[in-house]
Amino acid sequence: CDGNGTVALGDIIRHNIFGLESLMGNESLWPLLLGFIFIPSLVQCIAFPFCPESPRFLLINRNEENKAKSVLKKLRGTTDVSSDLQEMKEESRQMMREKKVTIPELFRSPLYRQPLLIAVVLQLSQQLSGINAVSPASFHDDPSAILDAPKYWGWEEGEEEFHVASPTCIDGRKTVDRPLTVDRFEHEPSWMSYLSIIAIFGFVAFFEIGPGPIPWFIVAELFSQGPRPSAIAVAGLSNWTANFIVGMGFQYIEMVCGPYVFIIFTVLLLIFFIFTYFKVPETKGRTFDEIALGFRQGGAGNSPEK
Repeated sequence: CDGNGTVALGDIIRHNIFGLESLMGNESLWPLLLGFIFIPSLVQCIAFPFCPESPRFLLINRNEENKAKSVLKKLRGTTDVSSDLQEMKEESRQMMREKKVTIPELFRSPLYRQPLLIAVVLQLSQQLSGINAVSPASFHDDPSAILDAPKYWGWEEGEEEFHVASPTCIDGRKTVDRPLTVDRFEHEPSWMSYLSIIAIFGFVAFFEIGPGPIPWFIVAELFSQGPRPSAIAVAGLSNWTANFIVGMGFQYIEMVCGPYVFIIFTVLLLIFFIFTYFKVPETKGRTFDEIALGFRQGGAGNSPEK
């Protein structure tokens, strides 16, 4: 399950369900709402000991091949994990030969330039997808301006959220083509509010199975063990920098653009889609050496193998 998308979904549930004034969003019960974090934290502490160790960690760091093999069988659901073990052993041998790459060296070496660009752009695509702008916490709540149904969801204008959720769910749908969806209705229909809610959850669902988790784990697949820590650090910095920019700047851009603000995210997503299609290589079933070879060939004028 994607952590980023789960956070967004949890924020919606907390803010728009339990945060209702009739439930726990009032002066007497808000401390209990704030303390709700204790429940998932407790569940995590109880479940954590039952989580298996990383097979890669067991084999490479602890040299416990039998335990690594047992965990792999459990995770893969198959008895033949010899190819996985062989790949890990090869990676372990390569780690002994490969020196650690610092962040300055990562930027200076042309060998890492293209995978680093891919890692950073994918992190930016996650935060600039509009996920944090769609989150109810990013909107100002004005009860006097909210319809009866949307007041339970913190939306001031339901049609605006339909506008953002539809085009930015990464499913290839084009931007809403009628000004009706971005202009205020003189008499807003009640069904639009419920359509907004469905679109919002649809947006979060698409985010969780794509732009949410992929930018985080693909970095480890693009780099071998030597440059991997530095690459993950740079990618993480890019992600949180974009997060900060969206969080701090969205409200001001919204004041200028109004409901059209989400067209910005739509355009950005289109750009990221094109970049991903042409630049991000297929990593499934390929070793680190094969991926690195693809980037070296790409540096010579060819695109990495898709």
